[in-house]
Amino acid sequence: MRDAEPAPKTVEGWIYWGRKPQRAFRSVIAEMLGYSVEQLWTEASEGTTPPAGP
Repeated sequence: MRDAEPAPKTVEGWIYWGRKPQRAFRSVIAEMLGYSVEQLWTEASEGTTPPAGP
């Protein structure tokens, strides 16, 4: 997992276009951020402030 690095266009798709990461990167992202992909790709409630850490 250490060498898994997505292309910049792939990350743009996640951030700006709402695409979920491909299976190969889902576990990497979940491990890095401490949240599941399902938790990360849900709409936040209006006025919600993200926590400082997982």
